Amino acid sequence: MKPHLEIKKYLDTFLEGFNYTQHLSSDPALFMHRYSPACDQEVVAFLSSSLAYGHVEKILEFLNRVFEILGPSPYQFILEFDPKRDRKLFHHLVYRFHRGRHIACLIYLVSQVLKKYHSLEKFFLKFYS
Repeated sequence: MKPHLEIKKYLDTFLEGFNYTQHLSSDPALFMHRYSPACDQEVVAFLSSSLAYGHVEKILEFLNRVFEILGPSPYQFILEFDPKRDRKLFHHLVYRFHRGRHIACLIYLVSQVLKKYHSLEKFFLKFYS
C-alpha cells in the first residue's frame, strides 16, 4: 500500500471517533465555522493555523481581534487589502513576538496569492506533486 494511503486510513479511523463539538470551543478552527462561503473559510483557516501557537486562550483572543478587523467577509477584505491604507488597522495588535505590521504583511501576501490564483487551494495545488 502506498504510504499516503496508509496515513489516510489511519487518519480516517481517528476522525470517525473524534468528537468535534467537544474540542472545537478551544480550537482556533472554530473561527472558520463563523463563515459560510468557502472562500472565507479558506482564508480564515489559513490565518488561524498560521498563528495558532502558544496559550490557547491568548490565541483565541488574538484571532478574534484579527477577524473583527477583517469583518463579515475576510476573503473580500484581504482581496481588497491596500497596505498603505489598511495597515494602520492592525497597528494595535500584539501577539507574542508578532506586531500589527507582521499581520498586515501576512494579509498582504495572502492578498497577492488570491489576486493571482483566486483561492489558496488553487495556489497550493499548482505546486503540489
